[in-house]
Amino acid sequence: MKIPIRLNHPLVKPFVGAALLFFMTYSLLAHWEQRGNSPHFDASTRSQTHFDIDVMAAEAAAQGKTTLAADPKPTGGATAGEEGELKKRDRKIVAHFLADWARTFDLAEEAGLDGLVLNLGKERWQLERLATAYNMASRRLRRPVLNAKPIQLMMSLDMTDIPSSSWQHGKILVDTLVQHIQSPAQMRHGEDERPLLTTFGGEDASFGGRGWHGVLARFAEKSHNGKRPFFWPGFHADSKAIIDNKDVDGTFAWSNAWPQNNHRLTLTQDLPFLVAKKPHMMGVSPVFFTHYGKTGRYAFDKNFIYRSDDLLYPSRWREILELTPDHSPEMVQVISWNDYGESHAISPSMGAEPGSRGWTRYMNHVAFREMTSYFGARWRDGAPEVSDEIVIWAWYRIHGKGATAKSDPVPRPENADWAQDLVNAVVLVPEALEDVLFEVVNGRGRGSTHSFKLKKGMNMLTMGFRPGRVDMYLHSKLGLHIRAKGKRILEDKDVSRYNFNFWSGAWHAGIPGVGIGRRAPSEENRWWDEEQQAWRWNINDVDGDDVDFPSDASEPVDEEVEADGE
Repeated sequence: MKIPIRLNHPLVKPFVGAALLFFMTYSLLAHWEQRGNSPHFDASTRSQTHFDIDVMAAEAAAQGKTTLAADPKPTGGATAGEEGELKKRDRKIVAHFLADWARTFDLAEEAGLDGLVLNLGKERWQLERLATAYNMASRRLRRPVLNAKPIQLMMSLDMTDIPSSSWQHGKILVDTLVQHIQSPAQMRHGEDERPLLTTFGGEDASFGGRGWHGVLARFAEKSHNGKRPFFWPGFHADSKAIIDNKDVDGTFAWSNAWPQNNHRLTLTQDLPFLVAKKPHMMGVSPVFFTHYGKTGRYAFDKNFIYRSDDLLYPSRWREILELTPDHSPEMVQVISWNDYGESHAISPSMGAEPGSRGWTRYMNHVAFREMTSYFGARWRDGAPEVSDEIVIWAWYRIHGKGATAKSDPVPRPENADWAQDLVNAVVLVPEALEDVLFEVVNGRGRGSTHSFKLKKGMNMLTMGFRPGRVDMYLHSKLGLHIRAKGKRILEDKDVSRYNFNFWSGAWHAGIPGVGIGRRAPSEENRWWDEEQQAWRWNINDVDGDDVDFPSDASEPVDEEVEADGE
């Protein structure tokens, strides 16, 4: 399995974060009493994944390894009837993070996150920023922002950077961080409120022969309350080694967030963790593309993609929502909050993109941030699938995978042929809306218009793209609700640098007479679409959460200039 390498350079990664969606469940595991019947796959109520989980659970139970229940009904998240169960579970959402604390905390709270996981290396300035983060988060606990739940924090030890060969390394690590792990802003797990601690890597850390057992014991010894951290590491090892490790309290597999070959992502790699006794954290990520060369200031020699185009992000979330309570993760890690170098940041850029602005500048990721909030609320809070608001989230790459960049000093990325030239969209249709039609006009000429009749609820769509404009229209029998303009897709001849990152947009509208309804259709709202040679009625003219961008955002960007917008 290919493990994605995170950047360790101090200029690149102050606290590169895996935006962590954190859901803790405190429910007891029910027993699956075997009555001599093998699990069977009922296509009317169960997916093949659910069947596979049941089979694995049965096999494990037969070996005395698990007492997991097999509930044949997917929950789709919490429901109002599960209020008592929710009190036990106390589901939470958190996110991994870089700098600019005040704005980040505001954005994370606005996105419905419960906390941030701070990636920590060995540099002194990282420790200084860690202290600032904990101090600010503690103050926000005392004086929370109006209508916002204060952010909590946990540390992720970047063991690709932190030394771990001697026991002296272990003592320094604990003695340096123990004050923060006892902070009021520290995120905790379980009824005994053990402080959460995670890592990136570290499966081979020896600490002079004392290993993680010695480090965790020293944390307990040095803490005023004597509590051993709840250890939830991101080890790069096979599932059995992680599950069987006695020092590991919770399991996590970083690379499971993306397909590791040219296929769509499934839950296959997660199954061993989902049927094990230990709490599991599942990774979800919208994209993976990094484009560092072998020479120059940012010579990290890291230039590849993982297949991400065909609805990777919402599909992974939907699979998590469909898991039964007894086979669901306790935590969902969104990778990432602000790792711009790997393209999967859901946060606005804030100018913290050294070396990666050529593929991140003007590449808005607002749709991924909003989808995180949407799916997180459904998972954690039992929020409904749709409300009274119409929503379009769309994302795509800005050039075809077969283009040859005319002035890129870095070669075409490894695995580029795995990419799919698709426009992706998720559309939320309220129950009150009838006869809904979604149109995407891409490019010119025959075949430029893609039309979809939408059902009520969540719709997930893809369509092949071509160079040119990307305009979207959402109609119902009431008229036109949303007219959206996306970022232009480049002709192959206009591509100067490779960019397999996504541009995304988000558009919202209400229904007239319902909820946040707007004006009704009228002759004054009628306009002539010259391209389509048709009249359209404009109920809500929504331009979306766009930013100004140049005609060719793949042009070389001055790395010393601050990035504008998202």
